[in-house]
Amino acid sequence: MLPPGGGREAIEEITDVLPPYTGGGYSDPKPKTPPPPPRRIIPEIKVPIPRPSRVAMITAGAFVAAGALYSLDLALTTGEIPRGVEVAGIDVGGLDAQQVDAVLRHDLDRKLDESHKIVAGEVETNFVPSRAGLGVNYELTIAGLPKQSWNPITRFASYFTTTEGNLVTTVNESKLNKAMDKIKGVAQRDKVEGSVRIKDGRVVPIYPLNGQNLEEDQARTALIDGWAENAPVRLPVHIDPTGVTQDAVNFAINGIANPAATSDVSFEGKDGEKATLKKSDIGDVLRFESDGSGGLKPVYDYDAAVKILAPQLASTDVQATEATFISTGSGVQVTKSAEGEIVDWPKTLDQLPDLLQQTIGTREAKAIYKKVQPKLTQQQANDLGIREVIGEFNIGKLDWWSGVNIRTAGALLNGTVIKPGETFSFNDVTGPRTADEGYAAAPMIVDGRPSKAAGGGVSFLAGAIYNAAFESGLQITERRNAPYYDGMMPVGMDAWVDGPGADLKIKNNSKHGVMIEVYATTSKVSVKLWGTKSVDVDLETGDRHDITYAQFKQIPRGPTCVWSDGAEGFTVTETRVITDADTGKETAREKTDVKYGPKPKIACV
Repeated sequence: MLPPGGGREAIEEITDVLPPYTGGGYSDPKPKTPPPPPRRIIPEIKVPIPRPSRVAMITAGAFVAAGALYSLDLALTTGEIPRGVEVAGIDVGGLDAQQVDAVLRHDLDRKLDESHKIVAGEVETNFVPSRAGLGVNYELTIAGLPKQSWNPITRFASYFTTTEGNLVTTVNESKLNKAMDKIKGVAQRDKVEGSVRIKDGRVVPIYPLNGQNLEEDQARTALIDGWAENAPVRLPVHIDPTGVTQDAVNFAINGIANPAATSDVSFEGKDGEKATLKKSDIGDVLRFESDGSGGLKPVYDYDAAVKILAPQLASTDVQATEATFISTGSGVQVTKSAEGEIVDWPKTLDQLPDLLQQTIGTREAKAIYKKVQPKLTQQQANDLGIREVIGEFNIGKLDWWSGVNIRTAGALLNGTVIKPGETFSFNDVTGPRTADEGYAAAPMIVDGRPSKAAGGGVSFLAGAIYNAAFESGLQITERRNAPYYDGMMPVGMDAWVDGPGADLKIKNNSKHGVMIEVYATTSKVSVKLWGTKSVDVDLETGDRHDITYAQFKQIPRGPTCVWSDGAEGFTVTETRVITDADTGKETAREKTDVKYGPKPKIACV
């Protein structure tokens, strides 16, 4: 038996180790021939033959296989267009140009005439591409497609990738503009802010709706680029978000509006009188506004509530009685003043929010009253020092309709008190001078010529007040003379209030009060200013100069045409000299240039 690992090498090892047998232990009858010397075996030397590695064999096999596949792919490939090419989602790979043209026309001509969905923000609509002026340039589209490649990597990748060819869309600008206008009309909308209204006792929710504006240039491009896709065309819009959430609207409805609109609300005044805010009127008093944080807050319109409620309790109000001045001819008498008591509506209405949240029982509260003092007490009136006439002026020979208007305005002016430092405005007291306010059509200057209009003639009253104030030494802060001189007033001493913005304003620059007294009939007017005399006034009138001459005008006959012989225009300087009534010392010298235009000659034709 061979030792482990036998073979040729093991045998050679045993031979080398064991010595030859030298005798002993038995006898051999035949003479012994000495054994030959031991033969030494020389080991066989093996030279290894190299074998190919596994990686090399695999690589070589792959090249062989790839080459075979490439040859097979070349043999099987047809058409001018590579595999995996699409146009608007239509597979045109492996087709020649003529086939591509037929396939694209078949599919895209149909799409051009079909309705296609558009999504613009939160709005959806449709359009037909051909009606919007869109078409396809098939020649340029096909010319721009990739061609077959000899590159094996490109051909191999085409099995796993898709190449999108460029679709060349033609555009009829006029039709597309019209289509964009229609789309814009649908896609754009104003923001609707969330709120709640109470109308005729019914709660009406206004749910929020974001506003949006179409980004026109980008939308136009999206329409051109996306009409052929199978998905909706999404147009970019700018969203104008609302400031109030839908949850806030629901909260305002359930928490505030619904309870508020439950029933009437009443306030009980003196002597059992009641003022009732009816259920149908609650919406005029309660409204909702954004709180700036996504919610709604209730707003109670007390002014609106007072307009509804105050007349119902007006009979329980006792108004304060102001002191007044009554001319006795030789002096002025001051009447007594008295305190009043009226409903304090702000405090009374402070109870309204709680009442509107009450849903059980009668919704009623007590009206709260307050004491009110007269604006002018008897003592204050006496302290004003209104005791004597400080200026007066009279005008006569008025036409009847002018007299009517002067009486109307005079009734408003009579008894007017100008306290020290206050400024009186003729227009504020007598305006607006319209037919609705009782003013009649009477002669007045319109557009620089004699005419007729409502309120005509009141400039004579303004002129009378101006002359009385001039004599009193009061400060004239605003005054215009007439466009031309008509001889009814002293030259340079008229006051015209008929033109746009024309007014007479007088400031009481004295230390005492001034009361205006007006007495008027249909033919004359008398104005007196009462106060405390402290100055004397003289008037110096200069010569007329800068003469201008009348022009002739023909005016169509009618109620506004007034015949006129015309008059010259001129300029005159008026000087008011004011002296102290006690010392006689001159305190002021005021010069005013008064310019009149010519009065035109008018013929009614």
